[in-house]
Amino acid sequence: MMQCEPRVNKSSLARRFARAAHNYDDWSELQCRTGQKLLQLLPSDQHWPCALDLGCGTGYFLPELHRRCHRLAGLDLCPEMLLQARRRSPTTELCRGDAENLPYASQSFDLVFSNLMLQWCNQLDRAFSEIKAIMKPGGLCVFSTLLQGTLGELDHVWQQQGREPCVNRFISREQLEQALIRSGLQLVQGIEQAEVIHRADFKELLMTIKGIGASEVNRSPGCGLMGRQTLVRLERSYQQFREQNGLLPATYQLFYGVVTNE
Repeated sequence: MMQCEPRVNKSSLARRFARAAHNYDDWSELQCRTGQKLLQLLPSDQHWPCALDLGCGTGYFLPELHRRCHRLAGLDLCPEMLLQARRRSPTTELCRGDAENLPYASQSFDLVFSNLMLQWCNQLDRAFSEIKAIMKPGGLCVFSTLLQGTLGELDHVWQQQGREPCVNRFISREQLEQALIRSGLQLVQGIEQAEVIHRADFKELLMTIKGIGASEVNRSPGCGLMGRQTLVRLERSYQQFREQNGLLPATYQLFYGVVTNE
């Protein structure tokens, strides 16, 4: 099975999301954008008997998914995230679990919705195989995930410092599509698109990246703690990317997929 290298430490990932859970929605501009695009990929007039929000986080999209299905379940690795989701959607069947070992019976869901979760899987083949197993025949899955090149600006300034980039490692589109093929899922539509988050200054930009809980969970092993002088040098170097509107960008390479198990 294909693995993302370095491997994601799931315990560390859960702790980071737990620390971010209470204020997660304050920082989740990217997740809101990508989730809305996933909703646009769904047939607007279709109503599903049973749906799963895989990696539901704070449950931001549960109310909208509820309107599109009869029965809704939500799964997340982090219990603190599920507490937030419970407040937002009390009737959703919430469960703590891992996408690489789903706690559902085969052929349970007509629709699987997964927004910016799959990039944290160590064995993407296995995650896709798990999704295929829980989907009913003819079922639909829509997902978004991050690709190679994400946070390229930050990667670049790290390299300018002669340091190993302390940026999360992500797979290529080719690797993702090969994992889909091996799982037996059929790719109906695949869209690759850049999303750019803008902030006024470098520290605010770093806070946005860290504020969603997903910073440095599968970074290179040579990364150490960031000292004040390192931060100053990074901030100075990052100014080369400042745009005419006066804002600093952070670019995320997105893949939006629509797949079936037919």
